[in-house]
Amino acid sequence: MQAQRLIAALRSEGVDVTLLPFPPDPEGPLTRFARRIGGLRTVSNVLWLLLRIPRTIRNSDVLHLFGTAGTAFWWAPFPLLFASKASRTPTILHWHDGRIEGQLDRHPWTNWGIGLADKLVAPSGYLTDVFRRHDLEAQTIVNTVDPSRFRYRERRPIRPVFLHNRGFEDLYNVACTLRAFALVQRRYPEASLALPHDGSRRAELERLASELGLRNVRFLGAVSPARMAELYDEAEIYWMSPNVDNMPLSALECFASGLPLISTRAGGVPYIVEHERTGLLVDLDDHEAMAQAAFRLLEEEGLGPRLAENGRRELARYEPGAVAREWVKAYESQIRIPTRHRM
Repeated sequence: MQAQRLIAALRSEGVDVTLLPFPPDPEGPLTRFARRIGGLRTVSNVLWLLLRIPRTIRNSDVLHLFGTAGTAFWWAPFPLLFASKASRTPTILHWHDGRIEGQLDRHPWTNWGIGLADKLVAPSGYLTDVFRRHDLEAQTIVNTVDPSRFRYRERRPIRPVFLHNRGFEDLYNVACTLRAFALVQRRYPEASLALPHDGSRRAELERLASELGLRNVRFLGAVSPARMAELYDEAEIYWMSPNVDNMPLSALECFASGLPLISTRAGGVPYIVEHERTGLLVDLDDHEAMAQAAFRLLEEEGLGPRLAENGRRELARYEPGAVAREWVKAYESQIRIPTRHRM
């Protein structure tokens, strides 16, 4: 989704962009069959990428590669990073995954792989600092959000209608949010919680909600972007409780919706959400503090609207055109490398 938004903004700035998705979209019966079978699917995806590397490099002035932690880095974008060295095609590695610090600590060769890029870019100051601690220099270019997709409205008074929009995986610690909601529902029996998204922990989280005796909790599964915008509009308080995070776009979507935000201080969250100014931040895995923050929003008159209005003012730096112009500068800085030639 972030790639699609950025591509649209770049094209509006006159940049000719071609997207090479990985994993690729199915192209035929054999490919679709291979991708249904575990390891064969991975082999099929990697072969698809390798076959397209020569043409991709030949037709590109600069390669903009999205990077993620874990073994996925070695399947892609590493092959393109490695191949680009032979052709001297400039590469910019755009890193999004907040789990990279642990990987750099455990697997030093990842540092070498990332270092093949001519330029390293991260969407938050948090990741820039992580890379710097591992002797990797990175530039910060923030992610973009389109405020026009959301309806900004002021919540006054604030009702106990909660939204949580993160995947059901361990790093997002959704269980902490459910435990916080249990405390809120003791004081506000009519409180409700919507949980769009899905993930490997869904069944476990549904059991936890039942064990806690929660009411008015909706596990919605994956929803469309249009429906997601409606859920932001319907909610009165947004909260999330990740243990690991980089630059959650949901925080920016809250700013665009006028939705007061509560979050743990995971990773890059404090770099975009300022405690007591644009949101309320609590320590990791502290469901009691999350509940207390919710009580403040529900009971302190004017707190929620003040945080929301401050968040709204932050959006200018995340506007698609402004972000795209930062990327154009980054591309131009690499294209001017004097030794660069086409393969």
